[in-house]
Amino acid sequence: MNPSSPSPPGVLDVQIIEAQKLAVIGLLAGGVAHDLSNILGAIAGFAEGLRDELPDDSIGARDADLILAATSRGTALLKQLLAFSRRQNRPPAAVDIVELLRQLGPLLPRLLGERIKLEVVTPARELIVKVDPVQIEQVVLNLAINARDAMPDGGPVAITLEPATRAREGSSTEFALLRVRDAGIGMATQSEGKGTGLGLATAHAIVTQYGGSIAVESQPGQGTTFEVLLPLTAERKTTSLADADALARGNGESVLVVEDDRLYRQLLSQMLGRQGYKVLTAQNGLEALEVIAAGTAIDLVISDLVMPKLGGHELAAQLARLRPALPLLFISGDAPGPTEAGITEKHNFLEKPFTAKALLTLVRRTLDGGAMSPRT
Repeated sequence: MNPSSPSPPGVLDVQIIEAQKLAVIGLLAGGVAHDLSNILGAIAGFAEGLRDELPDDSIGARDADLILAATSRGTALLKQLLAFSRRQNRPPAAVDIVELLRQLGPLLPRLLGERIKLEVVTPARELIVKVDPVQIEQVVLNLAINARDAMPDGGPVAITLEPATRAREGSSTEFALLRVRDAGIGMATQSEGKGTGLGLATAHAIVTQYGGSIAVESQPGQGTTFEVLLPLTAERKTTSLADADALARGNGESVLVVEDDRLYRQLLSQMLGRQGYKVLTAQNGLEALEVIAAGTAIDLVISDLVMPKLGGHELAAQLARLRPALPLLFISGDAPGPTEAGITEKHNFLEKPFTAKALLTLVRRTLDGGAMSPRT
Protein backbone atom coordinates (compact mmCIF):
# COMPACT_ATOMS: atom_id res chain seq x y z
CA MET A 1 0.00 0.00 0.00
CA ASN A 2 1.36 3.40 -0.92
CA PRO A 3 2.08 5.32 2.32
CA SER A 4 1.13 8.56 0.62
CA SER A 5 -2.32 7.35 -0.43
CA PRO A 6 -5.16 8.38 1.85
CA SER A 7 -6.47 5.71 4.19
CA PRO A 8 -10.18 4.91 4.18
CA PRO A 9 -12.18 6.85 6.76
CA GLY A 10 -12.67 5.18 10.10
CA VAL A 11 -15.92 4.86 12.04
CA LEU A 12 -15.25 8.07 14.00
CA ASP A 13 -14.52 10.00 10.79
CA VAL A 14 -17.81 8.84 9.26
CA GLN A 15 -19.71 9.83 12.42
CA ILE A 16 -18.12 13.29 12.40
CA ILE A 17 -19.03 13.76 8.73
CA GLU A 18 -22.62 12.68 9.38
CA ALA A 19 -22.86 15.01 12.39
CA GLN A 20 -21.63 17.90 10.25
CA LYS A 21 -24.22 17.06 7.59
CA LEU A 22 -26.97 17.05 10.21
CA ALA A 23 -25.80 20.42 11.54
CA VAL A 24 -25.96 21.96 8.07
CA ILE A 25 -29.37 20.42 7.39
CA GLY A 26 -30.58 21.74 10.73
CA LEU A 27 -29.51 25.28 9.89
CA LEU A 28 -31.16 25.03 6.47
CA ALA A 29 -34.34 23.61 7.99
CA GLY A 30 -34.51 26.47 10.50
CA GLY A 31 -34.19 29.09 7.78
CA VAL A 32 -36.78 27.45 5.53
CA ALA A 33 -39.15 26.95 8.46
CA HIS A 34 -38.99 30.66 9.31
CA ASP A 35 -40.14 31.61 5.81
CA LEU A 36 -42.77 28.85 5.70
CA SER A 37 -44.13 30.05 9.02
CA ASN A 38 -44.91 33.48 7.54
CA ILE A 39 -46.36 31.98 4.34
CA LEU A 40 -48.59 29.44 6.10
CA GLY A 41 -49.65 32.02 8.66
CA ALA A 42 -50.71 34.46 5.95
CA ILE A 43 -52.63 31.79 4.01
CA ALA A 44 -54.41 30.54 7.12
CA GLY A 45 -55.12 34.03 8.43
CA PHE A 46 -56.68 35.35 5.25
CA ALA A 47 -58.66 32.12 4.77
CA GLU A 48 -59.90 32.40 8.35
CA GLY A 49 -61.06 35.97 7.75
CA LEU A 50 -62.76 34.94 4.51
CA ARG A 51 -64.51 32.02 6.22
CA ASP A 52 -65.99 34.32 8.87
CA GLU A 53 -67.64 36.41 6.13
CA LEU A 54 -69.27 33.48 4.28
CA PRO A 55 -72.50 31.59 5.00
CA ASP A 56 -71.87 28.13 6.44
CA ASP A 57 -73.64 26.35 3.56
CA SER A 58 -71.84 28.20 0.74
CA ILE A 59 -69.29 26.71 -1.64
CA GLY A 60 -66.85 29.45 -0.65
CA ALA A 61 -67.12 28.46 3.02
CA ARG A 62 -66.38 24.85 2.12
CA ASP A 63 -63.35 25.88 0.09
CA ALA A 64 -62.11 28.10 2.93
CA ASP A 65 -62.46 25.17 5.34
CA LEU A 66 -60.38 23.01 2.99
CA ILE A 67 -57.69 25.70 2.84
CA LEU A 68 -57.64 25.91 6.64
CA ALA A 69 -57.40 22.12 6.92
CA ALA A 70 -54.50 22.06 4.47
CA THR A 71 -52.63 24.83 6.28
CA SER A 72 -53.25 23.07 9.58
CA ARG A 73 -51.51 19.95 8.24
CA GLY A 74 -48.73 22.14 6.87
CA THR A 75 -48.32 23.81 10.25
CA ALA A 76 -48.01 20.43 11.97
CA LEU A 77 -45.28 19.44 9.52
CA LEU A 78 -43.61 22.79 10.07
CA LYS A 79 -43.45 22.12 13.81
CA GLN A 80 -41.59 18.90 13.08
CA LEU A 81 -39.14 20.81 10.90
CA LEU A 82 -38.62 23.34 13.66
CA ALA A 83 -38.15 20.56 16.21
CA PHE A 84 -35.38 19.13 14.04
CA SER A 85 -33.62 22.47 13.67
CA ARG A 86 -34.20 23.84 17.16
CA ARG A 87 -31.15 23.83 19.44
CA GLN A 88 -33.00 24.82 22.58
CA ASN A 89 -35.99 23.37 24.40
CA ARG A 90 -39.21 25.20 25.03
CA PRO A 91 -40.51 25.31 28.60
CA PRO A 92 -42.62 22.19 29.29
CA ALA A 93 -46.37 22.61 29.59
CA ALA A 94 -49.16 20.42 30.95
CA VAL A 95 -50.66 18.80 27.83
CA ASP A 96 -53.10 16.00 27.15
CA ILE A 97 -51.02 13.38 25.34
CA VAL A 98 -54.27 11.72 24.17
CA GLU A 99 -55.28 14.88 22.33
CA LEU A 100 -51.73 15.28 21.02
CA LEU A 101 -51.73 11.76 19.53
CA ARG A 102 -55.17 12.27 17.97
CA GLN A 103 -54.00 15.49 16.32
CA LEU A 104 -50.88 13.75 15.03
CA GLY A 105 -52.89 10.81 13.71
CA PRO A 106 -53.77 12.20 10.25
CA LEU A 107 -50.09 12.85 9.49
CA LEU A 108 -48.91 9.32 10.24
CA PRO A 109 -50.39 7.47 7.22
CA ARG A 110 -48.74 9.92 4.84
CA LEU A 111 -45.44 9.49 6.65
CA LEU A 112 -45.54 5.69 6.79
CA GLY A 113 -46.80 5.09 3.25
CA GLU A 114 -49.48 2.93 1.66
CA ARG A 115 -47.87 -0.41 2.53
CA ILE A 116 -48.29 0.17 6.27
CA LYS A 117 -51.63 -0.68 7.86
CA LEU A 118 -51.81 1.74 10.79
CA GLU A 119 -54.01 1.38 13.87
CA VAL A 120 -54.14 4.16 16.51
CA VAL A 121 -56.02 3.49 19.77
CA THR A 122 -56.49 6.13 22.50
CA PRO A 123 -58.45 6.10 25.77
CA ALA A 124 -61.55 8.19 26.43
CA ARG A 125 -59.96 9.96 29.42
CA GLU A 126 -57.29 12.66 29.47
CA LEU A 127 -53.67 11.79 30.27
CA ILE A 128 -51.91 15.00 31.32
CA VAL A 129 -48.11 15.04 31.12
CA LYS A 130 -45.72 17.96 31.54
CA VAL A 131 -43.61 18.08 28.38
CA ASP A 132 -42.73 20.05 25.29
CA PRO A 133 -45.48 18.72 22.99
CA VAL A 134 -43.35 19.16 19.87
CA GLN A 135 -40.68 16.90 21.35
CA ILE A 136 -43.23 14.22 22.23
CA GLU A 137 -44.57 14.38 18.66
CA GLN A 138 -40.99 13.80 17.57
CA VAL A 139 -40.80 10.69 19.78
CA VAL A 140 -43.96 9.25 18.23
CA LEU A 141 -42.75 9.98 14.71
CA ASN A 142 -39.33 8.48 15.35
CA LEU A 143 -40.82 5.26 16.72
CA ALA A 144 -43.33 5.07 13.87
CA ILE A 145 -40.56 5.52 11.29
CA ASN A 146 -38.51 2.82 13.03
CA ALA A 147 -41.50 0.46 12.75
CA ARG A 148 -41.93 1.29 9.06
CA ASP A 149 -38.26 0.66 8.32
CA ALA A 150 -38.50 -2.75 10.03
CA MET A 151 -41.08 -3.83 7.42
CA PRO A 152 -39.71 -3.07 3.92
CA ASP A 153 -42.61 -4.98 2.34
CA GLY A 154 -45.23 -3.36 4.55
CA GLY A 155 -47.35 -4.68 7.39
CA PRO A 156 -49.29 -3.63 10.49
CA VAL A 157 -48.22 -0.92 12.94
CA ALA A 158 -50.25 -0.43 16.12
CA ILE A 159 -49.90 2.71 18.25
CA THR A 160 -51.79 2.55 21.53
CA LEU A 161 -52.05 4.86 24.50
CA GLU A 162 -53.40 3.98 27.93
CA PRO A 163 -53.01 4.83 31.64
CA ALA A 164 -50.62 2.66 33.65
CA THR A 165 -49.44 2.33 37.23
CA ARG A 166 -45.88 1.42 38.08
CA ALA A 167 -43.95 1.15 41.34
CA ARG A 168 -41.33 3.86 41.73
CA GLU A 169 -39.23 4.62 44.80
CA GLY A 170 -41.46 2.60 47.12
CA SER A 171 -44.78 4.01 45.93
CA SER A 172 -47.12 3.73 42.95
CA THR A 173 -46.85 6.32 40.19
CA GLU A 174 -49.36 7.00 37.42
CA PHE A 175 -48.05 7.07 33.86
CA ALA A 176 -49.17 7.46 30.29
CA LEU A 177 -48.12 4.28 28.48
CA LEU A 178 -47.46 4.62 24.75
CA ARG A 179 -46.89 1.41 22.76
CA VAL A 180 -45.63 1.21 19.19
CA ARG A 181 -45.78 -2.36 17.83
CA ASP A 182 -44.73 -3.67 14.43
CA ALA A 183 -44.57 -7.10 12.79
CA GLY A 184 -41.16 -6.55 11.25
CA ILE A 185 -37.82 -8.29 11.21
CA GLY A 186 -37.23 -7.71 14.91
CA MET A 187 -33.97 -7.32 16.77
CA ALA A 188 -31.71 -9.85 18.45
CA THR A 189 -31.64 -8.04 21.78
CA GLN A 190 -34.11 -7.16 24.49
CA SER A 191 -33.15 -4.07 26.47
CA GLU A 192 -34.42 -0.94 28.17
CA GLY A 193 -33.54 2.60 27.27
CA LYS A 194 -31.55 1.60 24.21
CA GLY A 195 -32.18 2.55 20.62
CA THR A 196 -30.76 1.68 17.26
CA GLY A 197 -29.99 4.75 15.23
CA LEU A 198 -30.28 8.48 15.68
CA GLY A 199 -34.09 8.51 15.85
CA LEU A 200 -34.30 6.06 18.73
CA ALA A 201 -31.44 7.72 20.58
CA THR A 202 -33.26 11.05 20.25
CA ALA A 203 -36.50 9.50 21.51
CA HIS A 204 -34.70 8.02 24.52
CA ALA A 205 -33.08 11.36 25.38
CA ILE A 206 -36.39 13.21 25.17
CA VAL A 207 -38.37 10.73 27.26
CA THR A 208 -35.79 10.46 30.05
CA GLN A 209 -35.59 14.26 30.16
CA TYR A 210 -39.20 14.28 31.41
CA GLY A 211 -38.71 11.52 33.98
CA GLY A 212 -39.93 8.73 31.71
CA SER A 213 -38.42 5.58 30.24
CA ILE A 214 -38.40 3.49 27.06
CA ALA A 215 -38.37 -0.31 27.00
CA VAL A 216 -38.09 -2.45 23.88
CA GLU A 217 -39.08 -6.09 23.44
CA SER A 218 -38.11 -7.89 20.26
CA GLN A 219 -37.18 -11.22 18.74
CA PRO A 220 -35.83 -11.85 15.24
CA GLY A 221 -38.75 -12.38 12.89
CA GLN A 222 -41.32 -11.69 15.62
CA GLY A 223 -41.59 -7.92 15.42
CA THR A 224 -40.74 -5.20 17.93
CA THR A 225 -42.69 -3.41 20.63
CA PHE A 226 -41.55 -0.12 22.17
CA GLU A 227 -43.14 0.99 25.43
CA VAL A 228 -42.81 4.63 26.46
CA LEU A 229 -43.74 5.65 30.00
CA LEU A 230 -44.31 9.34 30.82
CA PRO A 231 -45.33 10.32 34.37
CA LEU A 232 -48.70 11.99 34.73
CA THR A 233 -48.91 15.41 36.36
CA ALA A 234 -51.52 16.80 38.72
CA GLU A 235 -51.34 20.17 36.96
CA ARG A 236 -54.30 21.32 34.92
CA LYS A 237 -53.95 21.23 31.17
CA THR A 238 -52.44 24.42 29.77
CA THR A 239 -55.17 26.09 27.76
CA SER A 240 -54.41 27.33 24.28
CA LEU A 241 -55.10 30.94 23.41
CA ALA A 242 -57.08 29.65 20.42
CA ASP A 243 -59.56 27.92 22.79
CA ALA A 244 -61.28 31.18 23.74
CA ASP A 245 -65.03 31.13 23.23
CA ALA A 246 -65.16 34.24 21.04
CA LEU A 247 -62.99 36.83 19.34
CA ALA A 248 -61.87 39.42 21.89
CA ARG A 249 -62.84 42.85 20.60
CA GLY A 250 -61.00 46.12 20.95
CA ASN A 251 -62.28 49.43 22.29
CA GLY A 252 -60.59 51.75 19.83
CA GLU A 253 -57.08 51.23 21.25
CA SER A 254 -54.14 52.07 18.97
CA VAL A 255 -51.84 49.16 18.15
CA LEU A 256 -48.50 49.55 16.38
CA VAL A 257 -47.64 46.44 14.32
CA VAL A 258 -43.90 46.07 13.63
CA GLU A 259 -43.34 43.31 11.04
CA ASP A 260 -40.95 43.15 8.08
CA ASP A 261 -43.00 40.61 6.09
CA ARG A 262 -45.51 42.58 4.01
CA LEU A 263 -48.20 39.87 3.86
CA TYR A 264 -48.00 39.15 7.58
CA ARG A 265 -48.10 42.86 8.37
CA GLN A 266 -51.23 43.20 6.23
CA LEU A 267 -52.78 40.14 7.87
CA LEU A 268 -52.23 41.47 11.40
CA SER A 269 -53.67 44.84 10.41
CA GLN A 270 -56.76 43.13 9.05
CA MET A 271 -57.23 40.88 12.09
CA LEU A 272 -56.98 43.79 14.51
CA GLY A 273 -58.86 46.34 12.41
CA ARG A 274 -61.89 44.10 12.05
CA GLN A 275 -62.20 43.84 15.83
CA GLY A 276 -62.20 47.54 16.66
CA TYR A 277 -58.51 48.44 16.99
CA LYS A 278 -56.78 51.39 15.34
CA VAL A 279 -53.75 49.96 13.57
CA LEU A 280 -50.45 51.62 12.67
CA THR A 281 -47.65 49.71 10.96
CA ALA A 282 -43.87 49.77 10.67
CA GLN A 283 -41.50 47.54 8.68
CA ASN A 284 -38.80 47.40 11.36
CA GLY A 285 -37.75 48.77 14.72
CA LEU A 286 -36.36 52.02 13.28
CA GLU A 287 -39.67 52.89 11.63
CA ALA A 288 -41.47 52.01 14.86
CA LEU A 289 -39.28 54.42 16.85
CA GLU A 290 -40.01 57.15 14.29
CA VAL A 291 -43.76 56.64 14.76
CA ILE A 292 -43.37 56.81 18.53
CA ALA A 293 -41.08 59.85 18.36
CA ALA A 294 -43.76 61.68 16.32
CA GLY A 295 -45.97 61.66 19.42
CA THR A 296 -48.57 59.27 18.01
CA ALA A 297 -50.84 57.82 20.69
CA ILE A 298 -50.08 54.08 21.01
CA ASP A 299 -51.54 51.63 23.51
CA LEU A 300 -49.69 48.47 22.46
CA VAL A 301 -46.74 47.42 20.27
CA ILE A 302 -46.78 44.05 18.48
CA SER A 303 -43.32 43.26 17.14
CA ASP A 304 -41.56 40.45 15.32
CA LEU A 305 -38.27 39.43 16.93
CA VAL A 306 -36.07 39.15 13.82
CA MET A 307 -36.14 42.15 11.45
CA PRO A 308 -33.62 44.10 9.37
CA LYS A 309 -32.14 47.42 10.56
CA LEU A 310 -33.54 47.14 14.09
CA GLY A 311 -34.99 43.92 15.51
CA GLY A 312 -37.29 43.21 18.40
CA HIS A 313 -34.53 42.94 21.02
CA GLU A 314 -33.16 46.39 20.25
CA LEU A 315 -36.65 47.87 19.95
CA ALA A 316 -37.55 46.55 23.41
CA ALA A 317 -34.41 48.14 24.87
CA GLN A 318 -35.26 51.50 23.28
CA LEU A 319 -38.89 51.36 24.43
CA ALA A 320 -37.79 50.55 27.98
CA ARG A 321 -35.99 53.90 27.97
CA LEU A 322 -38.51 55.99 26.00
CA ARG A 323 -41.87 54.46 26.99
CA PRO A 324 -41.33 52.00 29.86
CA ALA A 325 -45.07 51.63 30.54
CA LEU A 326 -45.94 50.79 26.93
CA PRO A 327 -47.05 47.11 26.64
CA LEU A 328 -45.09 44.99 24.15
CA LEU A 329 -46.16 41.71 22.57
CA PHE A 330 -43.60 39.66 20.63
CA ILE A 331 -44.33 37.33 17.71
CA SER A 332 -41.88 34.99 15.99
CA GLY A 333 -41.72 31.89 13.81
CA ASP A 334 -39.80 29.93 16.44
CA ALA A 335 -39.68 29.58 20.19
CA PRO A 336 -37.34 32.08 21.91
CA GLY A 337 -33.70 31.06 22.01
CA PRO A 338 -31.19 31.73 24.78
CA THR A 339 -30.44 35.26 23.52
CA GLU A 340 -34.16 36.08 23.43
CA ALA A 341 -35.25 34.54 26.71
CA GLY A 342 -34.49 37.63 28.80
CA ILE A 343 -36.60 39.78 26.50
CA THR A 344 -39.61 37.50 26.18
CA GLU A 345 -39.75 36.79 29.93
CA LYS A 346 -40.72 40.44 30.40
CA HIS A 347 -43.35 40.48 27.65
CA ASN A 348 -46.02 38.28 26.15
CA PHE A 349 -44.98 36.02 23.27
CA LEU A 350 -46.94 34.30 20.49
CA GLU A 351 -45.37 31.77 18.15
CA LYS A 352 -46.20 31.93 14.44
CA PRO A 353 -48.32 30.80 12.77
CA PHE A 354 -51.30 31.59 15.01
CA THR A 355 -55.04 32.05 14.66
CA ALA A 356 -56.91 35.32 14.88
CA LYS A 357 -58.53 34.07 18.08
CA ALA A 358 -55.14 33.42 19.69
CA LEU A 359 -53.81 36.84 18.69
CA LEU A 360 -56.89 38.79 19.75
CA THR A 361 -57.14 36.94 23.07
CA LEU A 362 -53.53 37.74 23.92
CA VAL A 363 -53.83 41.36 22.73
CA ARG A 364 -56.84 41.87 24.98
CA ARG A 365 -55.09 40.14 27.88
CA THR A 366 -51.96 42.26 27.43
CA LEU A 367 -53.89 45.54 27.25
CA ASP A 368 -55.84 44.58 30.36
CA GLY A 369 -52.62 43.79 32.22
CA GLY A 370 -53.26 40.06 32.30
CA ALA A 371 -50.81 37.33 33.26
CA MET A 372 -48.09 36.13 30.94
CA SER A 373 -49.31 33.85 28.19
CA PRO A 374 -48.39 30.23 27.61
CA ARG A 375 -45.65 29.93 25.01
CA THR A 376 -47.97 28.68 22.26
